[in-house]
Amino acid sequence: VNLVWFEGTAQMVLAYAALYYSCIAGLVITVDSLGREKREGTLGLLFLTGLSGGEIILGKWMVGALRVGYGLLAAGPALAVCFALGGVEGMTVVQVMIGLLVAVAFSMALGVWIAAVAAGSERLGGIVTLIVPLFLMGMPAVSWWLRDEWNAPVVALTLDLFSPATPIRAVFHPPPGAPASLFIDAVLGNLATTLALLWLAGRTLERNWH
Repeated sequence: VNLVWFEGTAQMVLAYAALYYSCIAGLVITVDSLGREKREGTLGLLFLTGLSGGEIILGKWMVGALRVGYGLLAAGPALAVCFALGGVEGMTVVQVMIGLLVAVAFSMALGVWIAAVAAGSERLGGIVTLIVPLFLMGMPAVSWWLRDEWNAPVVALTLDLFSPATPIRAVFHPPPGAPASLFIDAVLGNLATTLALLWLAGRTLERNWH
């Protein structure tokens, strides 16, 4: 029993460490992607090729996805060690990897949106420092406060659906009263937010440049 508890705890610690890496790396790689183009004077050239703002944003997002994805794949075997030892179920490993991929997609979409809004700003590093704790710790804390202090479980659950930490939380310790479908709901909520951020980034880039 102690071995099972240890392996399950180790899996959870590794999953949260990988989640933090995913969000940090996704933001750091994409948040200055457009600022660099602007400083080098190549952003206008991209528009001269006939590309739309959305296509430029999608290209930056996909390049970032490849870079972060390689690091995430390297973490996969470490997350599967506990499964190989028999301490956790295979579905847990699969859900954790899906949750991490969703977090990467979300963080990079957020990064390119910030880049479109504040391209060239010297405060982007500070923005990243504030945003990662906000989404990984601030949103779950507000959700807990709404659920326990204000007795508003529906509002708390709605907020949970748009936090990149929720899929991982749903695997290991879902909030009290959460539905059995919380993992799937949170994955879909984060993917919808990712698409919305990419769309907003494309529109913002076109408006700010033109």
